[in-house]
Amino acid sequence: LSKAGGPAASGASSSVREIAAGPVKPIKISAMGRHFVEDDGAFAAEVERIADSKDPAIAAKLDKYIPVANRAVKFDRLMAAEKVVRAERPELIADGE
Repeated sequence: LSKAGGPAASGASSSVREIAAGPVKPIKISAMGRHFVEDDGAFAAEVERIADSKDPAIAAKLDKYIPVANRAVKFDRLMAAEKVVRAERPELIADGE
C-alpha cells in the first residue's frame, strides 16, 4: 500500500498477495513434445539449483541421466535435475503429479 492507503505502484504488494493466497496451484505445460508441471516454485528452484551446480557429487548424479555428449546442454541438464529432485526430494513434488 502507498502512504495514502492506495495500492502500491510497484510489485511489492504482489508478493504479499501471493503469500496471503498460499502456493499457486500446479500448472501443466506441454513444450517440445514433453509435459512439465509448473508448481509454486520450490520444486523448480531446486531443479534449477541442481542443473546449474558445479559440485562434482551433484554432477555425478546428473551424469546418470545425461549422455556424455549432452552434458553442456542446459535443457538436458534441467531434465536430469528434475529426475534427481523427484527421486531425492519427494516433498517438493506438487500434489496430483
